[in-house]
Amino acid sequence: MSGRDPRWRELRSEIDPAAAEQHALEEIEAEMGEVQRLREESRGAEAAESARAREVQALERRRKTSAARIAVQRVEGMMGEVMREGMRSVRALFRSPGFAVVAIATLGIGIGANALVFGLIDGVLLEELPYPNPEEIVHVWEGGAMSGAEFDHIRENTTTLAQVGGYSLHAEGLNLETDGEPVRLVASAVDRTFLEITGNPLALGGGFTEASDEIGGAEEVILSHGIWTEHFGGARDVLGQTVVMDGRARTVVGVLRPDHSFPSAIDDVLIPLRVDRQAIGNYWGNYLYQQIGRLRPGATPAQAAEELRAYSGGYLMTENPIWTPQSNYRLESTISPLRGSLVGDVQSRLYLLAAVVGVVLLVVAANVGNLLLARGLARRRDYAVRAALGAGRARLIRAQIVEGLVLAAGGAVVGLALASGALSLLRPALIEILPRVGEVGLDGRVFGVTALIAGLVGVGAGAIAALRGVDSNPTPMLRTTDGAGIGRARQRLSRILVAGQVAASVVLVTGAGLLIRDLGAVRSIDPEFAVRGLVTTRVDFSPTRWATPGEAESMLSQAQSMLREDGNLENAALAWSLPFTPNQSIGATYAEGYTPDPNALPFTDRFGVSVDYFETMGIELVAGRLFDDTDVAGAMLVAIVDEAAVDSIFQGDDPIGKTIQLYGPYTPAQTVVGVVRNVRHAPITEAPRASWYMPLAQNPPSASVWAVARPRGDATQGFAALRRIATEVDPTAPLSFLGRYDALLGREQAQARFLSAVVGGFAAITLLLGALGVYGVTSFSVRQRIREFGVRVALGASAGGILNGVVMEGLKLALAGSVVGLLIALSTSTVLESFLSRVGTTDPVTFAGVLGVMVAATILAAYLPARRATRVDPAQVLRGD
Repeated sequence: MSGRDPRWRELRSEIDPAAAEQHALEEIEAEMGEVQRLREESRGAEAAESARAREVQALERRRKTSAARIAVQRVEGMMGEVMREGMRSVRALFRSPGFAVVAIATLGIGIGANALVFGLIDGVLLEELPYPNPEEIVHVWEGGAMSGAEFDHIRENTTTLAQVGGYSLHAEGLNLETDGEPVRLVASAVDRTFLEITGNPLALGGGFTEASDEIGGAEEVILSHGIWTEHFGGARDVLGQTVVMDGRARTVVGVLRPDHSFPSAIDDVLIPLRVDRQAIGNYWGNYLYQQIGRLRPGATPAQAAEELRAYSGGYLMTENPIWTPQSNYRLESTISPLRGSLVGDVQSRLYLLAAVVGVVLLVVAANVGNLLLARGLARRRDYAVRAALGAGRARLIRAQIVEGLVLAAGGAVVGLALASGALSLLRPALIEILPRVGEVGLDGRVFGVTALIAGLVGVGAGAIAALRGVDSNPTPMLRTTDGAGIGRARQRLSRILVAGQVAASVVLVTGAGLLIRDLGAVRSIDPEFAVRGLVTTRVDFSPTRWATPGEAESMLSQAQSMLREDGNLENAALAWSLPFTPNQSIGATYAEGYTPDPNALPFTDRFGVSVDYFETMGIELVAGRLFDDTDVAGAMLVAIVDEAAVDSIFQGDDPIGKTIQLYGPYTPAQTVVGVVRNVRHAPITEAPRASWYMPLAQNPPSASVWAVARPRGDATQGFAALRRIATEVDPTAPLSFLGRYDALLGREQAQARFLSAVVGGFAAITLLLGALGVYGVTSFSVRQRIREFGVRVALGASAGGILNGVVMEGLKLALAGSVVGLLIALSTSTVLESFLSRVGTTDPVTFAGVLGVMVAATILAAYLPARRATRVDPAQVLRGD
């Protein structure tokens, strides 16, 4: 192809900016020649004017084209320079693998921590609910439940809610009959409107049919995605299949999506919600139901709450045949957006973690900035040579910032890998701590924020090193071969960075210390019964074998006899529920002559227990007697109360021989035969609540019963005995919560333990980084003062004196940072007030302990380089070797 060919010139202009410029000029010159030709040929004023206009346009095009070409060339040149600097930085890091590994690992920890916490915040707090128009969905009477009567009344009379759906959280457990061991399933009940409001969250099927709504209707079930894959092999033909749960055949009508998390992330199945309107006591007196609704267009949660409060309390006060609510009933109840209701108090914990990892990131940035500063000072002659050869200060600063960005990019990759691994490990434990955990993941939004964080940290760390590590005048550095070229300003900046790291470390260590101290104080609270050594489990008998009270009594008697006779158990008992178990029984209590107003009855904890319960639990008898084998069905109904019930119900009078009744005077009276010591219930930080006990034989539970035992040997013997006895009594009964009793106490502290562990871990990281900062500054100072130490040793200075001086130098630096950190921690400790229950925000033990830890870490960090200073050979130093 000829060089004169226009196509060749066009092709060159696409790939060569200089050729493009030349091509544009040639085009403009040709245009100008055409203008001149037209001018010469024109004979009229109009043609001349047109020629002049074309000339002006051609000149303007030439100006704009040239400016654009120059701008493009400048940008291309700058990008090329940045790419070259990036490749130069990568090669330099490969030549210093130790520095690169430390810097990238440090950045990876900080960036990964932020990626993980932002992923949690994004999934739990920021991600839109996976429902149609989620902003319209509200939770009715947030944090509370309602009776069946109130449930129906709201659904039938509301004008502010377009739809009202209901659910009952963990309404019951179901035994799934399989070919292997029986499986206990967690079940929540929902109605068809609930599924409509939440967008029918099914992977398969269409949900419940109209035939399932009423008592006695079609038995249907929706499987969770996990149960579907684990027990049904993920078969798509599962729809329409019949499964046996609790001895009843149920038809599978749907499978939930994997990300389903409402009403609960731990649901194994959903069953139809049914309101029994014939059982008057349950319909008006049992608060089992919760509601969600969809607002009508233009309605607000506040308007809906005002409407419902206006008639809900009045209706119940006038129509309730069981009890009459007080005049302030529901005045404090609220209707709130569903998102806020689901998140609850988790939001404050996540934001606290965000603040913590933000501090960690600042410490990491300062640490890497210090590393880059030290590296820049070590390469100052290289920079001086480049400056002498014509590299400007801006170019050298850009080189430092590019190196920071290269390190940050490596740190982002490492951090995302760490965050992904941590999320995979933590997810099973987070299910019961955080809502919407199934929606948490490292998606594009998390990647984008992580990239932004990495870029800011890289620029910041590089800028720290560049502003003090690059000289505008290279001459002094080229004339020296030692540290004389390092100014005091650079050393001062390094010390300020380290002091800042120490201060941040003190803030985090103080916060972690307060949380850990508080958790320890909570765990040391005496539950008021002999929990040590106990093992427990819940036995879920098959309803087909638990069909009548007589059969239930027979099975309970058989189980209790086997527990007594088992040689591996010192003692054992059965109960409806146990302190700190998730199914506590709380109800209104009436005592004749002491609670005259049946509409203002005190609420107490109630337990149905077997004869050996108090001995097994180590609960001391105060007055009267304990239950014995004569307290059976058909005998006088008896009860035992605790000291708190004596004070709150019987006003301190002797309760022996008096009666106590559930709900009111229209229920059977039970005669108090004994008083026992108080026990604590969840939350353990609260004072013991009033409780009373009934014989299990006179009040058999539903199909579930708790067994608690004290084994003669280790816990494994107790587990084996409980499993063996349950299997003999009912081979189809699965066991759940099988474990040590103290694990039940620990379940309620799960969020506090998680928060303490995470904050404590990050505090330990910042403490380590702060100590490394002191170590680095002290080491650098020792290297710069090596001639001074040699002279001092030659003049007779002792090694101990030099050692103490160097250590004191590092200690002063750390003490300055510690004082600043303690002042900041003291002024911001109120942030932790809502997370602490037993320890104050200004706990002196914690603050003193933090200061002691920082002093010890600093002495250790400064001691190692200080020892090198004492080993200086003065003869070698003075010779200049």
